[in-house]
Amino acid sequence: MTGAIATLQVYLDEQGSHIRAAERLHVHRNAVAYRMRQTSGLLEVDLDDPEQRLALHLACRARLLR
Repeated sequence: MTGAIATLQVYLDEQGSHIRAAERLHVHRNAVAYRMRQTSGLLEVDLDDPEQRLALHLACRARLLR
C-alpha cells in the first residue's frame, strides 16, 4: 500500500495531473491513471470531490510528520 500512498500524494501534489505525476514518478501517465482508479476504489473516495481530495491530501501530509 505504500506505493499507492506515494502515488496518491504525488497525484494530489500535482493538482490531479496524471501527466505531471507520471513525470515525477518516472512512470507512464496510464500507470498513474490505473493506480488512481485502484486507490480510489480501495478507499471508496471520489477524487473529483474537492473536499475528499483535501482530506486525502491532508492525510498524506500528516503521514509524513511521523
